Amino acid sequence: MKIYAIYRMYYGEDFIEASILSIYNYVDKIIVFAPENAFGNVHKGRVDKSRDVVLNIPDPDWKIDVIPNNQYYQDPRNQFTDLYNTYIYNVYPTPDAVMCIEPDMVWHKDELEAELITLSTIDRGKCLVASHVEFWHNFDWVLPWRYRKTLITHKLGISGQMPFTDHSGHPITQQVITSARKVYNFGFCVSPENMKIKCHLGIKYSNFIKDSIPNEDWYLEKWLKWHPVHNNKDLEISRGHEHLIPYAEKNQEHWYLIPESLKNYQWNPSIFTQALEQNSGDIQSK
Repeated sequence: MKIYAIYRMYYGEDFIEASILSIYNYVDKIIVFAPENAFGNVHKGRVDKSRDVVLNIPDPDWKIDVIPNNQYYQDPRNQFTDLYNTYIYNVYPTPDAVMCIEPDMVWHKDELEAELITLSTIDRGKCLVASHVEFWHNFDWVLPWRYRKTLITHKLGISGQMPFTDHSGHPITQQVITSARKVYNFGFCVSPENMKIKCHLGIKYSNFIKDSIPNEDWYLEKWLKWHPVHNNKDLEISRGHEHLIPYAEKNQEHWYLIPESLKNYQWNPSIFTQALEQNSGDIQSK
């Protein structure tokens, strides 16, 4: 089964290398769309070194292509559809499946291998969506599960084209099959510098992506000043939906195993570990 992975990436330097390396041996092509300007043109120019990181990833099998797509997208609906149907279909050999993945998503090989086994059993024209695990600041902390649209893989129909999709790449009409396999989401684990940029852009383009308006003080008051005991409640960034992340809890060793591509990763500063060592008892503070 021939599988392509598609990234749409304006920022994401923290985990894009680990993400790509986690899928490298399992897909036939990795296509990274790296525009110069932020979605909705709310910021001109690149904000991090994510594209340079991708260009420097070892690629012995010539799988990774970086496309400097500069097309202006004001509406995120059908963005994955247009990127695939315009820049991949009729340009590359047609794959059997297309994985829509974000730069902060990293697979553990056991989970990915099981996911691909399931993918091989579903009919053409259907889609397989993974579950997910969200980490908080580093690999030691994890959020309680909540429903969010996450990584999806399209098993293409006879036409070989991608169907109409919503803002996250999920199909609007095709059947979606939910998998029990979990992809790891490290969107809350980026460096403080990049999290500040990410929040700033999120506030500016939330209207463009038809998303909830973020709390403007979230970066400083909820994320940067987070404490496992004294500041560990209502952590969701969206205004009016803070309760959707009630707290962060310790990732017990037997819960989730670290992916091979993150074994040597330099996590955020040790302030969080120090806070844990200085406190005892129930660190969840529900």
